[in-house]
This record gives sequence, structure tokens and C-alpha cells, in this order.
Amino acid sequence: MSPDTVVHSCVREGGGQYKDKVTMYLSAEFLGPDDRVLMLDDVLSSGKMAAAVAELVSKTGATLVGCGFLIEKEFDQGRALLPRGVMTESVVSIKSVDNGAIEFSEPRL
Repeated sequence: MSPDTVVHSCVREGGGQYKDKVTMYLSAEFLGPDDRVLMLDDVLSSGKMAAAVAELVSKTGATLVGCGFLIEKEFDQGRALLPRGVMTESVVSIKSVDNGAIEFSEPRL
């Protein structure tokens, strides 16, 4: 990396799986204004990590075109932290977990 390379950063607030704040970095040499990004992750829970990644993408000038998750824990309301207007889909959505019983949401078609 050259000394004049721009490096963007943002802080993912603590809580959930990550008890402490996490500072994330992204070099502008890897992502820029001409890029379109599809963010994929295993689980959407609190939304803090996905929101931090979306913020980093925005800082580079790239366009976040969609978010995909294998599992979404709807009861944690993480979708509320994601950018409005960006398509967000999950393969499986869990509505609630109560006394060890998992209630799944109806598939979105």
C-alpha cells in the first residue's frame, strides 16, 4: 500500500457477540465510487456489524446494492439499522425463540 492510499474506518459499537467496540478499516484501493457491493453474511441479529460495513462502503463512494443473510433473527430488529432502500433478504427468518422453541417467519416470496 502506498503512503498516499486513503483508508476509511468506522466503529462498530459493542454489544451482542462483540462486547467491545471494534474499529474496522477499508482501503480505498480495494473499493471506490465505480463499485457496486452485495454484502453477504451468515447471521443478521442486532445489525451493528452489517450497519458498520454499510457505512464503510458508503465512505468509499461505492454503492451498496443489497444485503443477504443466511439467518435473520427478526426479534433482534437488526434490519432497522440497515440503509433504507437497499434490498435485504434472508434465507431463513426466525420470529422468536421461547423456552427452546423456535418460531420461523413465513417465507417472503
